[in-house]
Amino acid sequence: MKINRISLKFSNAFLVSDRRSVLVDCGCQSDRIFLEQSLTRLGIRPQDIAALILTHVHFDHCGCASYLQAAGVPVIASSVAAKFLQQGEQEGKSILKAGSKLPFIGRMLGEQARFPPVHADVLVESVLDLGDFGVEGEVRVSAGHTAGSVSVMLDKKQACVGDLMMGGYLGLPPAWQPNFHPLSSDNSEALSQIIAMRESGTEKFCVGHGEVLLARDVDRWIDSQLKGKKR
Repeated sequence: MKINRISLKFSNAFLVSDRRSVLVDCGCQSDRIFLEQSLTRLGIRPQDIAALILTHVHFDHCGCASYLQAAGVPVIASSVAAKFLQQGEQEGKSILKAGSKLPFIGRMLGEQARFPPVHADVLVESVLDLGDFGVEGEVRVSAGHTAGSVSVMLDKKQACVGDLMMGGYLGLPPAWQPNFHPLSSDNSEALSQIIAMRESGTEKFCVGHGEVLLARDVDRWIDSQLKGKKR
């Protein structure tokens, strides 16, 4: 199994290649051409992708879903997230809904922070085995960043966790240092999910913003968060 990170304008996408390839997240609408070029460099055409897995429904993670679905790629999302996806609406907290807190960013993004409605082809209620899509792993509901977030648990102790946590601050240095996303709906739940993943043996966390996070750094961060709760 191989995981290739694709660094897009505002976020990361990950191409997971096993017997077949699945794409985890797909950036915003304006990433379409760069995403397609990146896939081509990796020897993949959109129609070769067995599935697109959306970790959650925010514009910087699902913006190209409509384009990929039109190319024949089935879209996987949680049943909770799918309700927002089919309406073209942001799930939970988002930059658009947090305009009062981040007015400059909201104005800067403008129309980029929108995406076409998409009807998910496969719904995840709890756990979805990816064997039928040619990948050794599973999609697991992991609420925290949003109520409908999912993580992709993969072989070789790796996981794609979307914005359950991030590297640095929205990917800015130090991008290897774990942190909560500023628009996380429930940090306590997100932390519990990450702790459970570490206890199950996950050692590498592919995040939506920043570098791939390693177990030693995640463990230090978990310890600091738990100590902060005890104060």
